[in-house]
Formats: sequence, C-alpha cells, structure tokens
Amino acid sequence: MKKIVSIFTLIVLILSLTSCGNPPLPDEFNADEVTTAAKEVIDVVNTKDYVAIVKLFRDDLEPEIDAGELEEVWGPVLDTAGDFIDYTDIELTGAENEDMNYGTVIIECEYEYDNLIYTISFDENMEMAGLYMK
Repeated sequence: MKKIVSIFTLIVLILSLTSCGNPPLPDEFNADEVTTAAKEVIDVVNTKDYVAIVKLFRDDLEPEIDAGELEEVWGPVLDTAGDFIDYTDIELTGAENEDMNYGTVIIECEYEYDNLIYTISFDENMEMAGLYMK
C-alpha cells in the first residue's frame, strides 16, 4: 500500500511541476529576432570584452553595471568552461513589469569543459534589460 501511495504522490508531483511552465513570449516579440539577439549577446560574452558587454545593456542600466566586476565574477567561469562549442537548448518566455513586456531567452551553451546557461531579457524596444549566466 505504501508503494502505491508513493507512486501516486510522485505522479501528482510530476504533473504539477510540468503544468507550471514559463509564460509564453509576448506577442510584441518575434521569436527569431529575440533568439538571434540573444546569440549575439553570448558571442560578445565569449570575447570576454566586458566593456562591450556593458554597452549591450539598455542606456539607463549601463551606469549601474561595472565591467571590472563582471570580469571578476564571469572571467573565472568562462576560463574554466573553456572554448564555446554550440547552443544546445533554447527556451523563449516572457514577463511583464512596470507596464512593459519583456522577452526572455534561456539558452544552454556547450563549452569545452562545461555547460553554461544564459538568461537574457529584452524590453519591447529590443534593448537588453537583463543578463544572467550560471
């Protein structure tokens, strides 16, 4: 009986997790355009030109992001990951904040020694509003 209860509980858990997907990409965004823009951001990240990475952000966010801090945090991660190989998984999603919609691309990338996941958000003007790497 305990085995049946455990299996039932596991099935309910799996179903509840799979039904809680991310919201879709808002209608204002073109999936191909958002994906291409996100790949271009990753290409710049892979150059390790941290000043160029900061310049990719929306103008009002640039002063809040320090290239030296990015290098300090991301440099060792990118060095350890090795050379970029390919994009392995791409997911598009969206969000609304302060009366503006955002398109977000979650891209898993294969590197020589590791996989990295980037989450890149664009506002309705296709200006980068967020960049996260893990």
